[in-house]
Amino acid sequence: MSINLIVAIVGAAGALLMFSALSGLFTPKRDSYFQDQGYRMRSLRDRPVLDRLIGPAASDAAGLLAKLGGNQKRDERRLVQAGFPPPFETIGDFYGWKVILAFGLFLSGLALAALLGSAIFLIAALGLGLFGLYLPDISLHQDASKRQEMFRIEMAFTLDRLALFMHAGEIPENAIRHVAQRGGGLFIQELRAVVNKLNTGETLTDALATVLERFPLDDYEQFLSVVMMSVESGTGLYQVLGTMSGNMQSELENDLLAKGTSSTLAMVLGMGLALLGIVVVIGGPALYMFLAGGSGIM
Repeated sequence: MSINLIVAIVGAAGALLMFSALSGLFTPKRDSYFQDQGYRMRSLRDRPVLDRLIGPAASDAAGLLAKLGGNQKRDERRLVQAGFPPPFETIGDFYGWKVILAFGLFLSGLALAALLGSAIFLIAALGLGLFGLYLPDISLHQDASKRQEMFRIEMAFTLDRLALFMHAGEIPENAIRHVAQRGGGLFIQELRAVVNKLNTGETLTDALATVLERFPLDDYEQFLSVVMMSVESGTGLYQVLGTMSGNMQSELENDLLAKGTSSTLAMVLGMGLALLGIVVVIGGPALYMFLAGGSGIM
């Protein structure tokens, strides 16, 4: 009975919020402290009903979550490294979706507990809430890892082109300009940003160092160190870049082979378990009937 009462109260509150969003009555104003600090959920701006329904409350809850339990500097770095993937356009969106998913999954578990009439499922509701709270972190980690890997793959094959231009007598700045003019992915895009900084008078090493904020990879740090040493000593870069490119391509090939081996092993194990299940399902009844028939004969 208590579970049904809780669900009824939550349902009534949800109905009131929906009526407020559709009618415009009782809609909170966006003038709170947390929204002024940049926690307004911009990802809801193209969905007016949802924006009016949950936007203000989710924005305030996002700011409170960031203040109490979040590490804003760390999360901002992760968003930058992931390229602000939708729907996490801002740090406010990131924390806001954590709140929305946590409460949404918790209420779903609460409704399930009410339908089944068992208080034990309240624990499952709490578990679903915690899962929703950390679901954006999991998604952001996957997006960041994928983005960093794409940058690393393109870098491995672009360093060869840089080495060729430098071997032809181009200085590093001009070699980067030549390579950045051609189409490409994330690494070429960053080289274009470096060229723009060079055109404003920034030094090569300072322009390249800004890329580390978005792609803090060991391979890129090594590339930056090599460029800095070359600028300071005036030595050539093409041999070093060629060697780096070859090493990175070899590492990528080894990583690809390792992933292929692990996926093949998982596929074989999965097929083996599936075949075992088929044998049990089909052969189990036949074996039972055989043993039952044998015992009847005896």
